[in-house]
Amino acid sequence: MNNIRRHCGIWAQRTFAEMLNDLEDIDPNIKRVTSRCLKRLGLLNKKVNGYACEKLPKTEEGHTGVDINYTDVFHALYSKRDFTPVSYLVELIRRYMEQEGKTNRLDGFVARGIRTFTSLIREPDFAESLLQCLSSSRVSPKVLLHARQDAKDHTDILLTYLSKEYRIWLFQFSNRGLPHDIERVTGRRGELPQGIHVLCPLKTVYAVDYDWFVKKLAKTKNRIQEISRDLESCSKAAHKTRGRLKERLQTLKTELNEYEQEFREVSKIAASELDIVEGWYFYSDAHVKRIAELIREGEKPHKYEQVVDILLAPERFLSEARMFEKAN
Repeated sequence: MNNIRRHCGIWAQRTFAEMLNDLEDIDPNIKRVTSRCLKRLGLLNKKVNGYACEKLPKTEEGHTGVDINYTDVFHALYSKRDFTPVSYLVELIRRYMEQEGKTNRLDGFVARGIRTFTSLIREPDFAESLLQCLSSSRVSPKVLLHARQDAKDHTDILLTYLSKEYRIWLFQFSNRGLPHDIERVTGRRGELPQGIHVLCPLKTVYAVDYDWFVKKLAKTKNRIQEISRDLESCSKAAHKTRGRLKERLQTLKTELNEYEQEFREVSKIAASELDIVEGWYFYSDAHVKRIAELIREGEKPHKYEQVVDILLAPERFLSEARMFEKAN
């Protein structure tokens, strides 16, 4: 599948229920189980977009008792013509039922699978953008995306550029996820393979700010329209009511102007980091270009021992009795 962003626009026109009904050659029982699961998660009648994947329950996500790799399923289906988020979920549920046979913990398993999907679709999009940035008449870089590669080597994308291999790490940067990221980089979740590793954090906090302003602007504009209509229909003799409406209208217009100014700044920052397509977060062109430039310039990588030393320094400091002073 090429141009995942175009498909995001197509998916967003349909609900999960509609997309489930469109699937062919699906076992009736799996279809029924999937429908009930999506209904319990509050997704069945929602449009298939990234916003629908937010605020899903996290109960028992890590205790499903089944051995199913979400990345395996994604890569097995991604190249197929009829690949969609729903076909991915159906395959997850089919494998779950094959192993478990009952639906006791299915909701948590599926919720986690949806969250993982939002990260997985960034990989082929990033790979495509990176190739465009690095390709030229003299250079033909190659990329490899493969589930086993990800699980074994902590590598989301394997890039070959000018006879060198680069192991690309794509991850969402957040304070909450930082301990997990440190454990991965320092080898506490499996030894890292030799080679050049490229860390590509995506600061989705900017998208959260962006979305907040989009909703706030829309809400404020709607309220201005409502009060304007109330003012037009208000009797000229109702001086107090008209005065109150005019005052409220002016306050909202002032707030709107302030929100628009802040939104312009937030938009600039967000655009340098990511693109929001139907609620899905992707690396922006500007972000990918910065990473491509880092690779193209051949900047000398940090020594792995130095990286581990930096990341574990706080742990070493706090593990011993220390004394420090904060000056006034």
